[in-house]
Amino acid sequence: IDIAVPSSKESVHEVHFNRGVAGSQAYALEFNNERPDKMPPEKAAKALKWLSNGLEEAMIAFIKQAKNNSYRLRCCFYEFEYETIAEALKDAAKKGVDVKVIYDARKEAAKNEAAIALNKIPKKLLIPRKSNPNYIQHNKFMVLLKNDAPVSVWTGSTNITAKGIFGQCNTGHIVRDKKIAEKYLAYWNCLKSDPDNPATRTGSLNIQE
Repeated sequence: IDIAVPSSKESVHEVHFNRGVAGSQAYALEFNNERPDKMPPEKAAKALKWLSNGLEEAMIAFIKQAKNNSYRLRCCFYEFEYETIAEALKDAAKKGVDVKVIYDARKEAAKNEAAIALNKIPKKLLIPRKSNPNYIQHNKFMVLLKNDAPVSVWTGSTNITAKGIFGQCNTGHIVRDKKIAEKYLAYWNCLKSDPDNPATRTGSLNIQE
């Protein structure tokens, strides 16, 4: 059977799976079951690259598509702690990209805000989600806009943490479809005013129509 496999860079869908815990036995054989943070820097970098399996690199590449002030990035994260992604978003903002990040300031408030302070992320880029503290906002997505038009989405199961990118078994999914990107942007716009849970539910249901 002949199968034509399209390039992931040209297809509507681009999907990345890390190795994480799914590769635990292979990791033990490859790296003697050592923790990356206990390794010498060169070996740690190799281990993290192996665990990422392209997931971290794809996330950074998605952000780097936004090169100047004709682009916008609209992000929404539950856990927002990982320095490399924070730096990529800061770099985009320095290039004139309009970057806005909604982050959980409820259950994950302490960890997120500590990371925000440590990574020196400008407050003008940030929108804290505080309403209904008993609920979690478990979103992990970014919408890329070009000339005010949404063009693609990064989504999937990966929280913006080292454990999400390297430790847990996770995926990143890029969708290059304007209609889907429009729906994600509508959802982001629903969340940016920090609505309570009933308003969030209503807003989400309206997007489906």
